[in-house]
Amino acid sequence: AVVSTQSRSGNNSLLRSDWISIGVAKSSDTKNKLYDIWVMNKTRVNWNKYVDYKRVFDAIRSKEKFEYFDKCFKANQHDLKKTWKLINGLLGRKRSNRLLVFPNQDAAHNFNYYFVNIANDLLLKTYGENANADLTDFNKYMPERNISELSDINFSSEEINNIISKLNN
Repeated sequence: AVVSTQSRSGNNSLLRSDWISIGVAKSSDTKNKLYDIWVMNKTRVNWNKYVDYKRVFDAIRSKEKFEYFDKCFKANQHDLKKTWKLINGLLGRKRSNRLLVFPNQDAAHNFNYYFVNIANDLLLKTYGENANADLTDFNKYMPERNISELSDINFSSEEINNIISKLNN
């Protein structure tokens, strides 16, 4: 639910919380008006009105939020995915999917980009921008392959079939 309220500066703001009712939004407006009155005329009476109202407002808001999420958790108690979605929403965690960074390109490109760059990303994350050149030079750990080593060996199709038939399925 999207509820419009007045902010302390007088600008309209949108509260994007499903648990905020119209009553809580109106109470928030009243609390903000009391605060604005205190800012304009800083007397002990105005401060006490604001603090007393804020104390009651905070209690009502907390109770309403608790009741809303309690109802949501009970409704989704057998659906683990929705339960975790609620928990992460309460904690303010957002799920980021690095594979969808490029919306104009296809998913295959995104998967390829992710897996091609994962080693370099880990290297930069571990060692920072000043990663040692020895760490990025994998050729010193992998000697040059001699392609002709296996080219001299000939296998017949019968030999291959015999080897495959001896393997346990």
